[in-house]
Amino acid sequence: MFAGLCSIGHSLLGGSALGVYLVLSIFYLISARIVTAQPPTYNLSVFIILTALLFRVVAWTQPPLFSDDVFRYRFEGQVQSSGLNPYLVRPSDPKGSRLKDAAWANVVAKDVRAGYGPMVERMEDWNWRLAAKLSADPFKQAHWFKLPAALFDLGCLLLLWRLAPERLLFYAWCPVVIMEFWGNGHNDAIPLFFILAAILADRRNKSWLTFCLLGFAIAAKWWPAVLLLAFTGRDWRRIGLWPLAALPVALWGFPYWGNLTENAQFMTGFVGGWRNNDSLFSLIAQCFDDPYHAKYFTFFLIGVASAVIGLVQKPMTWRVMATLIVLLLLSANCHVWYLTWLAALLPMTRSYAAVAWISLVPIFHLAHLEYKVTGIWRGVLTERWYVYAPVFALLAWECFVELRGRYGLFRPG
Repeated sequence: MFAGLCSIGHSLLGGSALGVYLVLSIFYLISARIVTAQPPTYNLSVFIILTALLFRVVAWTQPPLFSDDVFRYRFEGQVQSSGLNPYLVRPSDPKGSRLKDAAWANVVAKDVRAGYGPMVERMEDWNWRLAAKLSADPFKQAHWFKLPAALFDLGCLLLLWRLAPERLLFYAWCPVVIMEFWGNGHNDAIPLFFILAAILADRRNKSWLTFCLLGFAIAAKWWPAVLLLAFTGRDWRRIGLWPLAALPVALWGFPYWGNLTENAQFMTGFVGGWRNNDSLFSLIAQCFDDPYHAKYFTFFLIGVASAVIGLVQKPMTWRVMATLIVLLLLSANCHVWYLTWLAALLPMTRSYAAVAWISLVPIFHLAHLEYKVTGIWRGVLTERWYVYAPVFALLAWECFVELRGRYGLFRPG
């Protein structure tokens, strides 16, 4: 009964926070419109940075309201401190169950092994050693697992200050970035840091460093591998640099080597296998009786789209943004924190559709709030179309404007 009351209280608090979350998105849109209407002065830039830091400190003090992922991070750190391989041990296994404590109920995905990249796994090991020294309370320890996301987010801020200071607000004041990295502690800030560092290296014509840094992003979370073609562009000679991207993955992954077939099958469920707030994948799934066939076809579409986008004569940041938009639209999963991927590129690439998507996506957290009360995860929300309807409308408009401007299509006479 007590656990049920706690879940209801968490839901009520989270529901209020979700309302604030969406209000902050409106404030974010207005602020972005005002600031980008004219080049910011030095004093305004300093104000943006200082207030961005203040927003982040406030979010840090709050418990994770919309996700329990930090408890999973903590478990995987505990597993490694026990001398076990997180890629081979599930929480539900006898070896994993020995780590039960007061926070055990919050550990997500108890029936699956680790799925993050080896660099993130190693950071979870280090993070556990630090958290265990700072506190004996498992909930306070889990709170400290927000630290990597916070630190790498600060690194992203610094890199964007160098890459696009005049539009830094699009990232610095983005509610999704602040809430998901500093409030919920999601580790996507780690690969984003290395992607931005790779973009900076590319602008300085250091191609070898560009692909090496992209390899670090892949070693953190696997999805940046889809950006290889976007970074390559039409210069096919750069394909010869792809082994540099594989090197960090191999170096970080070597200590974890084992039978990872099950892990790979689970992680490909991101594209198809289980569903959370999908859009185009819902149409693909209806065309196939076997969900695996839908997944393989989605992989094929993502591969073709990535190749086509890689050949477009546009700035590399545009190709990266376009590839990520296609990936999120086609995949079977689109969690709220995945939109931080687009937020990191908004200072360098304009897209009204991306801005709308980032601002409306907190609605997807309704699934987590319902789960806390009912114990049932409703991954395919009907409310998701409140987000996708305006996003698709704006994407259609942007495509129309691009085709009319580039090829003269849709012009009268």
